Amino acid sequence: MITTFVDESGDLGKGRRYFIIALIVPQNGKRIANFMKQFCAKNNLKEVKAAQLSFSQKQEIFNRLTSANDYTISYIVADKHNIDNKKLFEDKNLCYNYLFSFLIKKTIRSTNSDISILLDNHSTMLSMQNTSMGKTISIAN
Repeated sequence: MITTFVDESGDLGKGRRYFIIALIVPQNGKRIANFMKQFCAKNNLKEVKAAQLSFSQKQEIFNRLTSANDYTISYIVADKHNIDNKKLFEDKNLCYNYLFSFLIKKTIRSTNSDISILLDNHSTMLSMQNTSMGKTISIAN
């Protein structure tokens, strides 16, 4: 089974101009998950938010992540000013799922394995059925 970690930055309202979703696919998810848990515990954080970290904390994360070449990162940046279909903003779940679908397609197509998608603690719910490719896709917060 392939485990993916997903996080987003920005909002799907009228606040910030850009909305970003990032996806990390580690070869061994335990290394990254354990490091992030340790980092949060050491710094008394519930969640890592880059805007709230010091420069040295950001360096620690990047240095630790890049110490091994055992993951891939994909991301999508949406400039909300260039999204013509404003109906996507009427339902934040719809907009999130629409953008996320572009991001996850490559991962789904590149494997025959089942996929586990671990979302951060955002309130948007992602729904996905089993695909016709015979893979199970499980989603958890």
